[in-house]
Amino acid sequence: MVTLFERWHKQHGWRWSTMARNMGTAIGAFAHLPLYSDSATGMNLMFSPVWRKAVQAAERLSREERPRTPKAASPAQVEQAVARSSSPAVKALLIMAWQSTMRLGDVAQLRRADVKLAPMRDAQGLSMAITFYKSKTGHQRDPHTVHAFLPRMWTPHVVDYINNFAADSALFPASGPGGSLIAAATAALKVVDPTLEARSLRRGSLQTLATKGATHEQLMHFSGHKTLASLLRYLNWGSIVGKRESELQELGTLLAPTA
Repeated sequence: MVTLFERWHKQHGWRWSTMARNMGTAIGAFAHLPLYSDSATGMNLMFSPVWRKAVQAAERLSREERPRTPKAASPAQVEQAVARSSSPAVKALLIMAWQSTMRLGDVAQLRRADVKLAPMRDAQGLSMAITFYKSKTGHQRDPHTVHAFLPRMWTPHVVDYINNFAADSALFPASGPGGSLIAAATAALKVVDPTLEARSLRRGSLQTLATKGATHEQLMHFSGHKTLASLLRYLNWGSIVGKRESELQELGTLLAPTA
């Protein structure tokens, strides 16, 4: 087992945190073998000294490794990615993820009935209420509704696309287990900037709102984060705070005596 996990670690480029998490999943799976196999008893992998040491090593290394923070996408980069993509599904996926601040994987699980569009008075677009029922891992979650805005320039891409589906139909059926549409959306971002990745979209949309003055409470309503700590960590808040401090210091020079 240890050799197998070491091979997967190299093949898939797992970080140590991923390695430790997957080893923990294996421990649970073997312990509950009777639930999904013909085995009459479970197996405690931690009885093996070799396995136990491997798990401890993976956990220690995961604590020591520095988190890999994805680069945040900018509004201009997302606009370019949408414009350059030739796929209606990818266009709609990128737009809905950016405007809702949710993950590509979250949006890819939506059904037509989960998206409500309505005109906005004196607004250059539509209101877009999206209700998410599943977590990023595909499990059921408490419904989380994001009240977003769909700008006029992007309205046809979303409206024309989602109107092709019945209320109970999945909007992005090709996302499936293979995640082909998510990969295609990520590829569209990389055409604009090779350093961008799937997580760049959500990070960029939230950081854009933050720099425009959105409050912590408003950001958490968008993102669905349960704690402020997780939001701040997700936003790489240090860089935003630094920018705001510089702005305040610049304003502070207005109070200096002129003589």
